[in-house]
Amino acid sequence: MSLKYENIIWSGNSWLNVGLANNITSNTIGIVKANNKLFILTENNGIFYSNDNGLSWLYLSSSSSLNPLGYAIGSDGDTVFVAAGNFTYQSNDMGATWINTGLISASTYGTVFHCNGEYVYMGTRNNGVFRRLKTSTNWLDFNNSLSQPCWVTAIASRNDSIFIGTDYSSNSYTGKVYVITNFGNNWSFFNQWLPVNIGIRSLIVNYGNLFVGTGSLYNIDGRSIW
Repeated sequence: MSLKYENIIWSGNSWLNVGLANNITSNTIGIVKANNKLFILTENNGIFYSNDNGLSWLYLSSSSSLNPLGYAIGSDGDTVFVAAGNFTYQSNDMGATWINTGLISASTYGTVFHCNGEYVYMGTRNNGVFRRLKTSTNWLDFNNSLSQPCWVTAIASRNDSIFIGTDYSSNSYTGKVYVITNFGNNWSFFNQWLPVNIGIRSLIVNYGNLFVGTGSLYNIDGRSIW
């Protein structure tokens, strides 16, 4: 669920409202941590950051140079990744400056970032997965064996295995989990006992187990237990 900025909350022993100014009404797209700083990407009001564990938030003025339509945010150490409009951006200094890392496609946008080893992986709406070296700005198609159109909503990894989750609709999208092992190039189904007609909303690996959150953009009651 996206939260309006005036309703940003954090969890300790209880939930507290630590929101920004009431005139900030854009939805939250994502929250990440880079080093000791928190970053929030908004739907159409740029990026905000916090140096005090979310007690206060400041507008990141450098984000004014980015496309205003925020779609995804990720982080890896001091590095922050953003998908905004049809473009992607990267900051290697916790948001002080930004590098334009390229146009994905005029017909899609980034939905999720994930880093593993020397690569950055990005899921997209309609166009599956792309990846690039952390030192490169050139995104490469990484869709061998994926059925298209493919709306990737989640990416996770464990050692040399990469997992992706896709969304579902009765029209064209199929909600599935795929895996690549040994840093290979071909995706395989990872769907045994996974219910049909559901969308994958989130993935996380914990102590060797893969956890999947499910739902659907088209059927809010389509939640299941794997």
